Formats: sequence, C-alpha cells, structure tokens
Amino acid sequence: MLQPREAGQWFVTGFNTHPEHRSAPVFRALFRQLLEIASRRGITSLQSNVYKTNRLSMAFHARLGFQVTRENAKGVEFTATVPELLAKSGLVAQ
Repeated sequence: MLQPREAGQWFVTGFNTHPEHRSAPVFRALFRQLLEIASRRGITSLQSNVYKTNRLSMAFHARLGFQVTRENAKGVEFTATVPELLAKSGLVAQ
C-alpha cells in the first residue's frame, strides 16, 4: 500500500496484518518484501503519518528506524530512507 509522492519518495498508506498472523517471522517476511519492492522500483525513502494516540504504531515506526520529520497536535510524520531501513532491520533486499 504505497503511493508515489515525489522523485524516489513514496507514502505508506497502510501496513496491516491479520491479528492471528502478527508475529516476528511474519512481520520480517512482509517487511523484507516491502523493501524488495521499494528497491526494485527505485524508491529511496518512505513516509508515513501516525496519530499520536496510536502509541503502538509510534513505537513501531521508531523501532524500524523512521525519524520524526513533522508533527502537529494530532499526528506525526515519519520518514526513512530505504538504505536506513535495510541497515536498521538487518535485512538485505534481493
């Protein structure tokens, strides 16, 4: 669920998994596929917005290596380069 924004930068509109499949191995496989798609398409950075009330997503983005690039009273914009995400995750795009 990615949408192009500008040269090389894409917006993550969502990253959802069924509650019964929310495990580290499933997440790693999905995230690896996301980064592989990004690498193949020449995507250099990903951006995402999160409501401040969504503490799990806020922590999840930080753990993945996203940095806060903007915020307001309701939400936070996170941005990360694909190389940063690959380095932080220990995954290698194929």
